[in-house]
Amino acid sequence: MSLTGKAESISHGRNVVRYAETKKVDGKVIARELERNGLVGDSPDEHWNEMQRWKNLTGHSNIKRDTLWLLIAPSKELAEQLDNGGIRLNDDTIKTWQDLLNDFLREMQLENTMRVSVLHDRTERKENGRSHIHIAMSRIDLDGNVISDKNTKVSHLQIIRT
Repeated sequence: MSLTGKAESISHGRNVVRYAETKKVDGKVIARELERNGLVGDSPDEHWNEMQRWKNLTGHSNIKRDTLWLLIAPSKELAEQLDNGGIRLNDDTIKTWQDLLNDFLREMQLENTMRVSVLHDRTERKENGRSHIHIAMSRIDLDGNVISDKNTKVSHLQIIRT
């Protein structure tokens, strides 16, 4: 499967949560929530505040780059297949955007995290515009452990090339 992506730990998590959940193109919201884990509330600010509350509650208030910002972007051809119902595999299994997200989180061992995952629908504004997934997640897992960001970029790229 042809995918590209990026992963980085950042200190401006509030902004990326807002961006992921409310992205607009030509005045139209193109963001669609795929899943939310460990977060309460309905707004990006409520989600961000919950991540910060958990960070402080677990004693990790000193972490500056406290958010992992991940992007999963399949090739234009695969994105079109996903947008049109999914990718049919040899055994007639159909992979959807949700399946792609779940597989990625499982392989990266990031299932036990407080996060919001959002699909940004294709935009024709860019010549190569295609749908893609953004994940904004706390670096403090739901057991209170800090998720290392030492090899995040390398791990992400290795996973999505398989």
